[in-house]
Amino acid sequence: MKVTNKSTVRVGAAGVAVIGIIVLFLVMFAVERIDSGQTGIIVNLAGSERGVDDAKVETGWVVYNRFAKQLFEYPAFAQIVDYEPFDIQDKKGTIFKTDPTIEYFIEREDAKVVFLRYRKTTRIGTECYPDGSEERL
Repeated sequence: MKVTNKSTVRVGAAGVAVIGIIVLFLVMFAVERIDSGQTGIIVNLAGSERGVDDAKVETGWVVYNRFAKQLFEYPAFAQIVDYEPFDIQDKKGTIFKTDPTIEYFIEREDAKVVFLRYRKTTRIGTECYPDGSEERL
């Protein structure tokens, strides 16, 4: 059996095409794993069904088009936020020292509602201090 230059060119072009398709897939799509303690929300960014109203709650392995969708993760376990102590003054002028600690939990089914209302991750929501300032990391 004799190998000609034409068959070599066809095989080479097919190989380049296959490699190009694989590279295109890797660039367009993202594969991420959402841990068991997290809840993922996939939001459509393009098309007739875009917006957060059609957001899907996911767990486990997720494949999505990174140009058309965006993934947000929320913790599905109890979170504890311990703020710095600060002083409060009542109407009569008495000063009280407070040391607030907040514990919250987002149900998996309600993660979509939290995202629709605040459109941020929980970390951003817990970085605000009582005086209105925010910590910038």
